[in-house]
Amino acid sequence: MTFMIILACQNVDTETIAVDDFESVTFIPSTTRAGDNAFESGDRIGVYASTNAKGDILESGNYATNVKYAYSAGQFVQVGQGISIYKGDGVYALNYYAVYPYNENQSVNFTFTIDEDQSTHANYTKNDLMMGYNSATTIDTSVRLIFRHMLSQVVVNTEHAGLEGRNYTLYFLSDINKVVASLAKLTATRATTNTRPIDIAMCPDGLHHYKAILPPQRMNAKEVVTYVRIDGHTYLARLEKDVNLHSGKSAVFELCPKSESDEYVLRQINN
Repeated sequence: MTFMIILACQNVDTETIAVDDFESVTFIPSTTRAGDNAFESGDRIGVYASTNAKGDILESGNYATNVKYAYSAGQFVQVGQGISIYKGDGVYALNYYAVYPYNENQSVNFTFTIDEDQSTHANYTKNDLMMGYNSATTIDTSVRLIFRHMLSQVVVNTEHAGLEGRNYTLYFLSDINKVVASLAKLTATRATTNTRPIDIAMCPDGLHHYKAILPPQRMNAKEVVTYVRIDGHTYLARLEKDVNLHSGKSAVFELCPKSESDEYVLRQINN
């Protein structure tokens, strides 16, 4: 029995999702996106499945490779042809791996590039690289995926920056714009070639809060890591103390005016 679900979301094109109750696998995520409340209707992932004795995902020859699934009503369901329940004679069932966001040309080993423009919710979320996996082999029709955030989130509170009522854009600086990722190893590390510093336009996140996603990195005290653009003028913000941005972690900062100066101080307010 197959039901058809039509999803229309501002972040994705309208798609037809075929949900096969008996033959195809669906997935339940165990983790939300970094700092956000939940996956959203229409969010898409690419799912891999392996029958390898060690559960390894390979560049080719997997049971399933980069099959598109979309989030709907608390679970990921297939877009078009999903992954069929394994009915082989072998000892091993299936191990599943997944990548968010979905990329039609996804590979097991890949380079992920961070966008400079994260100023809208849609642009922000597509930079939140995540990898999911199931912790044991399974022949279940509904499989729980444990997701890991591979990048870092920064949040800046501007409540006490004296910007009330002003039209401004907040930027956060990253010393690189790429990571090298391995789905098989569930890792993402700093790219060492063909990368460059970027100025990320941050996403408004409610009253006085802005957020951005960037690769893990170390930032040193007194460095300019943030700036504010107001009416064509740039106002710099220097980091108060050394900060290490870790994958899967959120660093929260407060933007504070600096007395007798046009500059700001960026102070971390969480550990």
